[in-house]
Amino acid sequence: MSRFQIYPPIGVARVGNSPESFPGPQHPGVPANWDAEARRFLAFKDLQGRVKRQAAVFRVAEVDEGGQFVRFVTSGVSWRVHVANRKAAFFTFNGPSGVGRDGKPPYAERSDAQHPATAVEKENRGRGAPQRFNMRDALVADRASLVIDPGEVLVPQTGAVEFRVAQPRTPISYLGEASMDSSGSLLVLGGVGASGTNGGAPIDEYANNDGWFDDVGDGPVRATVTLPSGEQVEAEQAWVIVGPPDFAPGLTNMVTLYDTLSDLVIRTGLPIAAGGDPDLLDLEVQQRAWWAPTNDFDETFTPSFTKHVYPMLARGLGARDVHEFPSRPGFHGSLANWPRLSSPDEAQARAAVFSRVRDPNALTPDWKGMPRGLGDEFPSLDRFEELTEAGNDVEFTTPKAFLSFTPVQYAILKKWLEGKFVSDWAHGDVKYEPIPTPPESVTPHGLTRAALESCVGGPFMPGIEVGWLVREAALYERAFRLKPVGLALGPLTLDAGFFSQQMAQPWHADFYDCHKEDHTPDGEVDPLVYMWWTTIRPDDIRASADGPYRRWVLPFDAAKDADVEDADDIRNLARFEQMRTRWHLLSFVVLEGDEHVEQK
Repeated sequence: MSRFQIYPPIGVARVGNSPESFPGPQHPGVPANWDAEARRFLAFKDLQGRVKRQAAVFRVAEVDEGGQFVRFVTSGVSWRVHVANRKAAFFTFNGPSGVGRDGKPPYAERSDAQHPATAVEKENRGRGAPQRFNMRDALVADRASLVIDPGEVLVPQTGAVEFRVAQPRTPISYLGEASMDSSGSLLVLGGVGASGTNGGAPIDEYANNDGWFDDVGDGPVRATVTLPSGEQVEAEQAWVIVGPPDFAPGLTNMVTLYDTLSDLVIRTGLPIAAGGDPDLLDLEVQQRAWWAPTNDFDETFTPSFTKHVYPMLARGLGARDVHEFPSRPGFHGSLANWPRLSSPDEAQARAAVFSRVRDPNALTPDWKGMPRGLGDEFPSLDRFEELTEAGNDVEFTTPKAFLSFTPVQYAILKKWLEGKFVSDWAHGDVKYEPIPTPPESVTPHGLTRAALESCVGGPFMPGIEVGWLVREAALYERAFRLKPVGLALGPLTLDAGFFSQQMAQPWHADFYDCHKEDHTPDGEVDPLVYMWWTTIRPDDIRASADGPYRRWVLPFDAAKDADVEDADDIRNLARFEQMRTRWHLLSFVVLEGDEHVEQK
């Protein structure tokens, strides 16, 4: 008997302040808003300079008893969407505080009687890093008044329905809207990038600002299919998440959300319903070959250079287009020599690259490895400075203070280092593999991969679209598909607003603060400059390939507080208001030729 499933199981919408929009990615490797015929990106802003919203697109797929894809359902589909924002009623975000350890679920240790809402979670560290309680808005007794929840809405066959709170008790009442297209697909739009306050103090911290609200959110997407017989069948639920704009859509984060969830699938043994899909069959092969005691593959798995290795190395090269990094010459340039790196005979070249890659399984911090990024357990800024002054004393930090590839990605690179890979590079000496021409039709898992590979999979501090809660294996029915609403995860319940609740409040504050950071000690030859999410939130941009870099947020610098010299100084609280009110003025970075430059 056939079953019906919504794809992608996790879809992604992005805010914008324009009434115009474009669909999110539909094919792996093909970014959103890409004109395949003209081989260029379309405009990300309308004629008035407003940022267009990215729509999450969902379809209902019919699969047979063996899990094989039969068709996309184009008629008889009734859609329902429930998006909410619960940030203000959630726990204060404080890095990995709340991560489940020793068998305990997330936030269990912060929800017991020893940790009331008003218990101090973050000590007062001065202007720009104030004291925070265990819960956001801890002094507000009516917790429901902090939640923006329009409830589940039924999507009409024609026209759009808004996610709007009828009697709002917060400054935000609108979280987006949904509509159906002529093929029966669902289009979900997020908010307009708005924020507001119920008498809160000015924004003074990157993640937790009491009295503040924004218009991102997330929640379940449901569909009922009416068969020709009149019988009604419920499709397997999906989820929509809403994040900030992706300002460099042609570039991919060093670790994508697809990478992170694939790693979860392989290492925890989540069921995979491959149904003949090549990518899912590949994950099945990796899952069977994974040897947990050593965090490595056995001899049965042989990665492809083009499919498995090249994407990781290319992301390091691409990050340089939005991140001016003073390094010793030559290293990143060698990454573009794909014919050499894909040759089994070039062991020395492979070893030179691999020696710079940070080991995610290491027990001590690696300050100089690649990716040169900060991680989930990045210490507070004052402790980082303390650490630097102590000569990188590991007492003050952990290996996860720095970004690493996932254990599965690292194991793939080890296979490559050892020469145990398929040498299948066919693109010559180009800088980047060409963006593929989209096939005539999409596949169910193609929709999944396309949506997730455009999102951040780490670091989660707290992240861009979702936080570290997304890595909880207990949330998943099988690979990439969440369990039904209502699942209890310790003190948490899977429901609308589950993934956005952990994110920065409002998102604009963290979106400013997660810029590159220079922590080079005096006398150090190799600059210790670290990135966060530079391929979504650029650090530096260029107007042309041969032009100089400039700060992406340069338009905000003139408004800095008068008593600070550096606009990025933690004491410059004006930076938050600039991003909150002027984010839409920032430039997008797009591919022109083989370079990523500012979109004109």
